[in-house]
Amino acid sequence: MIRRLRMLKAGGCVVDASVLMPRRPRGQKIRLPIWMYLIEAADGLFLVDTGMPRSCVANPDYFKGTEDEGLILPEMTADDHVTAVLGRLGLRPQDVDAVVATHLHFDHGGGLAAFADVPVLLQEEEHALARRGEVWPECFPEGPVYRPYAGDRELAPGLRLLHTPGHTPGHTSVLVEPAGEAPILLTIDAVYTRENWEGEPGAFSEPERAERSVARLRELAQSAGARVFFGHDTEQAALPEWRRYQA
Repeated sequence: MIRRLRMLKAGGCVVDASVLMPRRPRGQKIRLPIWMYLIEAADGLFLVDTGMPRSCVANPDYFKGTEDEGLILPEMTADDHVTAVLGRLGLRPQDVDAVVATHLHFDHGGGLAAFADVPVLLQEEEHALARRGEVWPECFPEGPVYRPYAGDRELAPGLRLLHTPGHTPGHTSVLVEPAGEAPILLTIDAVYTRENWEGEPGAFSEPERAERSVARLRELAQSAGARVFFGHDTEQAALPEWRRYQA
C-alpha cells in the first residue's frame, strides 16, 4: 500500500524547445521544472530520481563546451540539491530504503553521490551505458549499491516500475497507487509535456522505441484509470490537483 506520494521540486532549467520537440525551430526558450518523487510505502521509503549535481549550483555554463552549450541552462541553488530538499523534510539520504534511477541524465541522476551504501535500482540497459562510460560521471558515482534489473518490476504493493525505453535505452516510468486515490502515472521523460502526450513527437535517442513506450503508457493510463503527470510540464505542475502533492 502506498501511504503517500510527495513531489519534490529540485530546481529547474531553461532549454531550447528544439531539445524537447524536434519540429520546433531553435531559439524558443522554455523553463522546465525538475522533480524528484518521495514515495512512502507500507514496507519502505523510496526516492525516484535525485535531481542535479552540486556542480550545477549557480552554474548556467554547466554544458559549456559540449553539444548542448546554449541549449540547456541549469537553474539551481544549494537549496535545490537532493540533500537539502530531503533535509527540509527531516530526512537524510540514508533514511531512504532505495533510490529508483529512472535514467542517468544530469537532472535525474545528478545527486546519486549522496546515497553511499543505498540500493539504487536501474534498468540493465541504463547500467550498461554507465559501465561503458556513456553517461556523465556525476550520474554514475562510486558509493551507491547499484542493482540492475530488466523489464518491469513491482517494487512494493502499489508501486510499479515500467521499462519505457526511447528517451534512453533504460528509461523507466513509474505507476503509483496511493491508498484511497486513483493511480498516478509518472511518465518521467517518456513524455515531457502535455503536447507530447497529445501527439507532438518528442526528441528521443531511439524514436521508434519511444513511440511504442508512449503508446503503452496511453493504454495503461486508460486501463488503470490513472492520472498522468508529465516529466517537465510547467503549466501542469501549477494546477491545484498537482500542487497538493508538492512538498
